[in-house]
This record gives sequence, structure tokens and C-alpha cells, in this order.
Amino acid sequence: MAASPTLIDENNLRILSCASFLRENVKGKPLDDDTDFLCDVTYLRYARARNGDNKKALTMLEATVAWRREYMPHRLTKDALAHHYVNQTMWQVGRDKKGNALVYGRPGTSNPFPADERVRYLVFMLEQAVRSGSEKMTWIIDWSLWGQRKNDAESSEARKRIIQVLQDHYPERLAAMYMVGQPWFITMLYYVSAPFIDSTTRAKVHISYTKEKLLDVVDRAQLIDFLGGNVVSSTVAVDSATSPSTSAATAADEVEAERYVDPASPDS
Repeated sequence: MAASPTLIDENNLRILSCASFLRENVKGKPLDDDTDFLCDVTYLRYARARNGDNKKALTMLEATVAWRREYMPHRLTKDALAHHYVNQTMWQVGRDKKGNALVYGRPGTSNPFPADERVRYLVFMLEQAVRSGSEKMTWIIDWSLWGQRKNDAESSEARKRIIQVLQDHYPERLAAMYMVGQPWFITMLYYVSAPFIDSTTRAKVHISYTKEKLLDVVDRAQLIDFLGGNVVSSTVAVDSATSPSTSAATAADEVEAERYVDPASPDS
């Protein structure tokens, strides 16, 4: 059943009010070369992530500002992480048909790096997508290589840290997630956990996708080769991962940010 216009308006007003609260009350300061992080789009993302709860949203945002000052994700460079590209486990290249940056993962690929290095590589790709002008990302997980190597302590630790980083510091970045060829236990875990996932997030997750169905989401010219596309994974370079032009997804977020109204403003 569709929500009533009154409820929709109330939800939007709560989110906008919370975003205004964040803008006025956040105390943490980004580093001098990361000041663009605190902007209206960021306030809206964190307000949505905590459903307009001022206290929870502020706590979350303050924690991210402190994390960014310490971790400095915006300063990660392709030169420092070039060795990861040889490993061929994750890629950030191209866009889906809606303009969202694409992030690929291939569980099961041999990975000799410790957990902290794997997390750093992922964070670099997220920052790269954001710098390209994409506020949201579409994740495509190819499970075809799963089982080719044994699980190890570093993999388990990396997964835990990655989930934590995504939840705590990159909220409202997921446009959609598509899983291709996942093993049976992943399907089972999804259906067991689905009732506990909020409906908005649940609608973004698509399991048991095929390579053919992916072409409804991503043009072949933008899709990576091991999923039937034309992008050669072995030659993906950081500089060509995404176009610097503003994506359709970012344009939508910018429009929403322009609609942002400060309730305390004399013009509101």
C-alpha cells in the first residue's frame, strides 16, 4: 500500500529538519583538504540514515568526521595501492544505466594482503567513485570463483571491517546490489536475514541474477568482461574507472539538495 501524501510530507520534513540541525550543530571539523565532505548532500544522507533522528544522525556524522581526520580516505592514492590491481579481486569501473558508479567484487579470488590493506583498497575505490561525481554506487558481486581457495582469518576480519566502514561512514551510498551465481548458503542467509532488513534496503538487493539480466541494468560497453561485458578487467586503470562528468544519480541528489530549506531561515 502506498504511503499517504501527508505521511510522505511529514517524513520529508523530518529529514530536512534533521539535515538543518546537522548543519548547524556538527562540531567536528574536516581536514583542510577535505572540507567539501560537509555539504548539504552529506547532511541529507546522514539524516536519512537515521530516519531524521537528530541525536542519532549527529552522533553518526561526528564519528565519520573524526574517522576521516584519522584515516584520511581522501588522501589515498593509486600509486600507494597499485599492487592491488594485479590481484584482481575488486574493481570500480563504469556506470549503470542510471549513472551510478559500478563496484565489482569477486569472492574466492586469491588475496595475499592483510585485512587492513583490503579495507584501505575498498575505501580508495569508494572515494574514487565519489570524486567522479557519483553519490550512489551499484555493487555487482560475482560468486563464480567461490570455493577455489580456503577461507582464512584475514578474509573474515576484512569482511567484518568492510561492513563496519560501509555502515558507519558511507551511509545511503547504495543504489543497488546484484549477486550473480551465489552459493546456496548465501541465498539461505539472505532469506533468513531479509525480515530484519529495512524495506528500503531490501528492495535494493537482487540475488540469483544472471549475466543476461545484468544487461538490463548495465550497458555491455560499461559491463566488465567476466560478466559478459566489453570492459577488460585486466587492463582497468584507476584514471579511467569513472568519467568525471556529473552522473544522473548525482544530478538527482543535487536537485534534492537545492530543495533543502533551513527551517530557521527568514526566507523559509
